[in-house]
Amino acid sequence: MIRVTTPAEFAEVVLTPWLAEFIDLYPDIKVEVIAAERRLDLFRGEADIAIRATKQPREPGIVVRRLADSRWGVYCSDRYAAKHGTPACADDLNDHLLIGADGVLTTLDMFVWLAKVAPRAKIRSVCNTISNMLVAVKTGHGVGALPREIALAQSELIECFPLGEIGRYGWYLIVQEALKDVPRVKAFNQFIVARASALKRLQRRRS
Repeated sequence: MIRVTTPAEFAEVVLTPWLAEFIDLYPDIKVEVIAAERRLDLFRGEADIAIRATKQPREPGIVVRRLADSRWGVYCSDRYAAKHGTPACADDLNDHLLIGADGVLTTLDMFVWLAKVAPRAKIRSVCNTISNMLVAVKTGHGVGALPREIALAQSELIECFPLGEIGRYGWYLIVQEALKDVPRVKAFNQFIVARASALKRLQRRRS
């Protein structure tokens, strides 16, 4: 068995659909996906492999492979845009409904930045996970920050503007160095790396 941890939205939109092919290729390998906003500790055995959007991991004792950029943008639904229009820049957010962040999201650079540049924005909905933020944006609660690779998979979402360097992270495949040559782990890692180009293509899409 392999236990893979990744954020819930990535598990739902990207990883779980990929795993249909992996299961066909490796029917004897059971994969447990642990979708969690909290970063599980690989060294404590909470998971074997992590796929995360983060800055460059530098902890000792891990092997890291960068899969693709994770670029964030500001999004709204087509329903919201029809009713309120779309903000074209950060200052425009002060005249819109902004979906607020809570919990661990408040520590991310893009949400810290948004709170500073749009102090007059109306906040009527607050989310503490990206998966909940995605649903809130899709259903028209307001404008919110999302990773492009997640948002662009939703046909009803409109990218208002990108967040530039503030919203630039990377998707990394992370495994303990002690586990990297275990056959089932190695097979899974090679499978994921082979699909990194799909993430890169998604990042190059334009809404």
